[in-house]
Amino acid sequence: DDEDDAEAQVEDDGTEVWLENERAVRLFIACITQWRMGPAGPIGLDYAVVPLVAREVAGIRPRALRGLWWQLQVMEGAALQWFVEQRESDD
Repeated sequence: DDEDDAEAQVEDDGTEVWLENERAVRLFIACITQWRMGPAGPIGLDYAVVPLVAREVAGIRPRALRGLWWQLQVMEGAALQWFVEQRESDD
């Protein structure tokens, strides 16, 4: 099952996800390989492929995706901050 494959890409660390955030988290995990890269690392998700990933991998319909964009962007922003912190700690 594609949904199981997307979830299997990320190790379960025991983090609990509230039910109202479950679809957005599932979408973010499904997009884990869809980062745009710059010279210093990831610069953001490739928004052009998010609808395809949402539909084909995460099983999210286009109408439902509209309500998930802001949640996806919050997670994207947190991930980008984490990438910056990792680069700084490597220096």
